Amino acid sequence: MIKEMQLSKLLEEFAASTAVPGGGSASAVAAALAASLGMMVCRLTLGRDKYEQVQQEVENLLGELEDHGTKLLGLADEDAAAYTEMAKAMSLPRETDQEKADRMEALQETAMKAAEVPARTLSASLRVMEIVARLCEIGNRNAISDAGCAMSLANAAVWGGYLNVLVNVPYLGDDDRREKLVESTKEDLLKATEIFKRAIGGISINL
Repeated sequence: MIKEMQLSKLLEEFAASTAVPGGGSASAVAAALAASLGMMVCRLTLGRDKYEQVQQEVENLLGELEDHGTKLLGLADEDAAAYTEMAKAMSLPRETDQEKADRMEALQETAMKAAEVPARTLSASLRVMEIVARLCEIGNRNAISDAGCAMSLANAAVWGGYLNVLVNVPYLGDDDRREKLVESTKEDLLKATEIFKRAIGGISINL
């Protein structure tokens, strides 16, 4: 399981000549790392007299980041599992009309999950961005660059999730779920873009 691997082993797995784990899992890991950096900013803010007025809010944000970090590591494993199942469907025989029909049915079933998992990664990464953006406003100013790094990692994860949705949805054919999934991920992507611009702009001014 990805969440149990040592970092050096995980990097070897990503570098290997296999499709799993791939970009979807890497995106989830990047967002989990962003959440961890956000937690650090929270802990560097808690207990400081200068930030007395925001202690409860920061405590709440810390708890939410902890939850999302755990969720995102789980999504890294889910993404690898989903693509593995889709790859199996791709390799099914397609000599006869029946085999072609069976293969297409299997592809559509597995592609939906392979697209939904990165969509969930995107959504969780967006929430991490929202939290970190708030920490850029109220968190320890000495950790502002760390918050910026967290923002950058989470933004990359949003884009990674989006791209992995797009690469899988074509197998869904004209399914209504395809359009809904693409539209919802586009909306999240636009939100993330605006959050990133505002937060990084604010950080740059304060450095």
